[in-house]
Amino acid sequence: MKKAIVTGANGFVGHYLVNALIDANYFVYAVIRKGGVFKEKFEWNDRIRIVELNLDEYSKLPEYIEEEIDAFFHLAWQGSAGSDRQNISLQLKNVEWTCDAIKASHRLGCLNFIGAGSIMELETFKAVYSQGNKPGAAYIYGAAKQSAHSMGKALAASLQMDFKWAMITNAFGPGETSPRFINTTIRKMIKREPLQFTSGTQNYDFIYVERCG
Repeated sequence: MKKAIVTGANGFVGHYLVNALIDANYFVYAVIRKGGVFKEKFEWNDRIRIVELNLDEYSKLPEYIEEEIDAFFHLAWQGSAGSDRQNISLQLKNVEWTCDAIKASHRLGCLNFIGAGSIMELETFKAVYSQGNKPGAAYIYGAAKQSAHSMGKALAASLQMDFKWAMITNAFGPGETSPRFINTTIRKMIKREPLQFTSGTQNYDFIYVERCG
């Protein structure tokens, strides 16, 4: 049986990824933050082992997992939505924590690392490098994702690891609690609140969460 690590396993996309891996006959080490919610959703399955570690403790992962791993999926990221997208200190730490996850993967003998990118990387590049643009502070998140992508790929190459960076674009579906567009709009419609939209010029689409894989 193949074995995989999923960080951010209790997150919206992470939860669905864990279930998909189980269906594909993987044994999954589901890494969640200490005291994280949704822990009870995984404990019933004998092919899932919960590992409770905060992002700044990922260098300790090899102390909790004592076998070789086939794939390392890194989805954990603090401040992917809401006002924390503008938190420079937090977003820079996310970049460092991504590199910590790559190093941990290497120490575990897993040379197949899959990180979670964001469509915001493309939006950030367009906003920052277009002449005359004045990008808002929310693009700090996109810039951090770009940095994690670049630094992670360079680090993985230096460790002779296979590095993949999946670009996730506005996933939605049951279980989402974020303030993102579709989720917020549905909640407002249920409450019969006024709806507000932008001009709709964004060059990307929305995807149902089960199709992310």
